[in-house]
Amino acid sequence: MKILSTSQIRSLEEREISAGTPAEVLMEGAGRETARLIIAEYPQVKTAHIWVGKGNNGEDGLVIGRELIKVGWKILVWLAYPSTELGELGIRKLAELRSEFPAVLVKEKGIARIWPKSDELLIDSLLGIGGKGDLRGAMRELVAEINKARRCCFFRTVAIDCPSGLNEESRSLKENLLGGDQAIVADLTVTIGYGKTFLFREELSSWVGRILVAPIFQIEPEANTNSEAIVAEEVRPLLPRRNAASHKYDLGRVLIIAGSPGMTGAPRLTSEAALRAGAGLVTLGVRTQIYPMLATAAAPECLVFDLDNSVAFEQSLSKATVVAMGPGMGLDPLAEQFLRQVIERYDGPLILDADALTLLAKDLSWLNNVAHMSKRKSQSSERRPIILTPHPGEMKRLLGQDFTLGERESVARDFAWTHGVHLILKGCRTVVAHPSGKVWINTTGNAGMACGGSGDTLLGILAALVAQGLSCEEAMKLGVWWHGRAADLALRERGCEEGLPIAEVLRCLPKALNGSLSS
Repeated sequence: MKILSTSQIRSLEEREISAGTPAEVLMEGAGRETARLIIAEYPQVKTAHIWVGKGNNGEDGLVIGRELIKVGWKILVWLAYPSTELGELGIRKLAELRSEFPAVLVKEKGIARIWPKSDELLIDSLLGIGGKGDLRGAMRELVAEINKARRCCFFRTVAIDCPSGLNEESRSLKENLLGGDQAIVADLTVTIGYGKTFLFREELSSWVGRILVAPIFQIEPEANTNSEAIVAEEVRPLLPRRNAASHKYDLGRVLIIAGSPGMTGAPRLTSEAALRAGAGLVTLGVRTQIYPMLATAAAPECLVFDLDNSVAFEQSLSKATVVAMGPGMGLDPLAEQFLRQVIERYDGPLILDADALTLLAKDLSWLNNVAHMSKRKSQSSERRPIILTPHPGEMKRLLGQDFTLGERESVARDFAWTHGVHLILKGCRTVVAHPSGKVWINTTGNAGMACGGSGDTLLGILAALVAQGLSCEEAMKLGVWWHGRAADLALRERGCEEGLPIAEVLRCLPKALNGSLSS
């Protein structure tokens, strides 16, 4: 799905209206679609406090409230301004809401605040994407009050189209992981129509939270862009369906090289993720010192061998559909030797993460080895497929220099294009970069993934997808979306991001893939 600027969204809306769709019909569609997504995202919630502004965003909020009441939710409408200051459409929608549901509670300005409980929602429909500059006066005070209540009462906040206070001019906000009172801090932002460019900026992610898109337009945007959002409708169909005659050799052989003394958890996580993501066979190569432990501790379906066994090493390389290496592998000369052997002797798809990236950063000339003609495709001029999956610290080592949050997209694009590799720059807004210069930004995942083991599991998922026949581009887009969506479902089940175990994320992989598109 394309990511558009505010001006491009306005142009698309004008074209839609000119084509015969009334503005009220667009607003009704936005409200219904947003309500549907909120209901799906928070199935256990039955009460919402909706803060309504006097512009188009507030009108959306009134329609959302009506749709939520229809399915049994209790709604409290808080007007940030006197009802007489609403626009003509807003006044009509408020009257319709009161007429259809006389019991609905509508609180006007000046009434003492009542905040949602921890199992309730606050819906922010105060200000939309048309805002300019920083908040001032009473609105800034209200935003600060809402954010303080969110911290104290632990309710979830959903922003409609954008968190109030954020806009394309929001460049003075502090890069604060906990957000700040310059704008509403949202747990989820439902953006209307298409993703907006500023919502996908990493430096604003503390306010935006997770992103869902509520489609309302019938007309396709004319704008061309090198950046797109990764959404369920586009990536779920990428995984090939198994037929009745499938057997393990049809589904690929994953070879994982990981682990070292004191780092035995990483190879277990990577191999388990590869198995759960559908690889036909998973082989794990580990150091001599930890081989006895992993031979018994790894999943029973996983084949484990000692990397010092040269015969087993060569056989595993020759049979592998894809090789994934790096987690917990170490940075000593032996680890460097293993990496060099794989680069020189293996000519299939290669995925490098963690310690393998740190070793690679010491000598980027190794990447030149991926440019040679594959022995398995001797008639092809294609480069050997390689995927790098750095977190920001590893990316800085690969570059040999620092970069800002605002440069993440350009850094990923330039590195992938310069070195002819596929690259995943992990973060809240994980960036997927293709050697051609095309970039996609992921929309799934949450702060519960900020723990050891998340990268290890992503590596296993990516390897399994490549093993099953997906291209690097397809595997990256589906892999990061699937991984993040599983974490979102695990968060939904447990209720908080703190202490989200990787095991729960892996358990939710099937549900993330098989659920409805709005689940």
